[in-house]
Formats: sequence, C-alpha cells, structure tokens
Amino acid sequence: MKELFILFFGVLLLGSCGGKSTGGNKPGAKDSDSIAADSVKKRAIIIFLNGKYHNFGVQKELKSLTHDFVFENHGDGPLVIDYIETHCSCTQARYPKHPVMPGETDTISVTYEHGVYKSGSFNKSCVIHSNAEYTQELTVSGEFELGEE
Repeated sequence: MKELFILFFGVLLLGSCGGKSTGGNKPGAKDSDSIAADSVKKRAIIIFLNGKYHNFGVQKELKSLTHDFVFENHGDGPLVIDYIETHCSCTQARYPKHPVMPGETDTISVTYEHGVYKSGSFNKSCVIHSNAEYTQELTVSGEFELGEE
C-alpha cells in the first residue's frame, strides 16, 4: 500500500511539471492582450463619395466619355487596388497604383469608348479587385443618339 501511495504521489508531481507555460518570465513572451491585438488585421474600406453609378445621358456626337469616381478609404489599414476588371475592351479604368491610406481620398477614372456603334445605349461595369473588406463594382451607362449621315 505504501508503494502505491508513493507511485501515485510521484505521478502527481510529474504531471504538475509538464503543464502549459503561461509565459511568465520567458524572454519575448507575450500576454494574451498583446496576442489578441496582433491578431486583428487592419482592413481597408472603400466608400464612394459621388456614388458607384454614373449615367452620361443621351450623347449627340461620337466621343469617348470619362467619369471620375471619387472614393475615400474609411478603413484602418492602407487600401491597395490590385486591378480593375472590365468586361469589354470598350471600357478602361485608371486607378491609383500607390496605397491609399486611411482617411485619404483618390479617384478611379472610367472611360467608355464608343467603338464602331453609331447609336444605341450602353451599360458597362468594372469590378475593383483590392484588399478592401468588400468587393466594389462601378457602372457607367448612357446612350448615343446620332442622326444618319
């Protein structure tokens, strides 16, 4: 019985030594609050100040049409636009190649090239691929109403 008691006591002592370390006085150890703060990612949030849709209206002459979409980064991290996807070669988008810091504003310019069409309406979208929290889409539309030549 005495050997059983010693064995049981020895197992308890060994078990208490193999516990999880709390960081105590180890160099470089972090407490749980600093680990939680490190794990929070800073995000960019795009807010368009003049909307995400623009209608050029009825155009009486063949010309390229450009609209500037003004946006602000409402997030707490820098906004980086990777690329803007257009679904037609008639639409191009120019965007900042540098990071847009929180609170800063910048512009995305969308240009519609009329191409070979002489009359008719158009509705073109651009998808913004970035590190922002939400994917954004911009749309331009309008109509060309030209007289016969």
